[in-house]
Amino acid sequence: MKLVDFEIEHYRNILAQERQIEISTRMDEESLQYTKSHGECYTLIDGDEIVGCGGVVEIWKDRGMAWTLISENIGKRFVGLHRVVTRFLDTSKFKRVEMYVDYDFIEAHRWATMLGFTLEAEQMLAFLPNGKSASLYARIR
Repeated sequence: MKLVDFEIEHYRNILAQERQIEISTRMDEESLQYTKSHGECYTLIDGDEIVGCGGVVEIWKDRGMAWTLISENIGKRFVGLHRVVTRFLDTSKFKRVEMYVDYDFIEAHRWATMLGFTLEAEQMLAFLPNGKSASLYARIR
């Protein structure tokens, strides 16, 4: 697997996991361009397949918002993805990184904890673009 700079076409060409399809389709070109130009964003590729895209978008100095879009075919490669994301977070320029997790997405809650995030708000009602609730996690260095 190799880590490369994020390109908008990576986001458009990934076979996203089912739980992320609805939210991922809400990102228009302007939003993706903003994401790319206002933070640290990367793509993980295995052979010809995009395994995941993600990064941290700056909210203000030393504070950012983490995001990921993960392939439906992540399978056993999740361990490698996890290591890359952990290393990225450990070396990020941001002191505080926030992650918003779909309230009903149990696996995402588990991963947030594995990455060293702490739950700060259990349920923020109607927070996501699709009207669903989300939880707020933060990771402080």
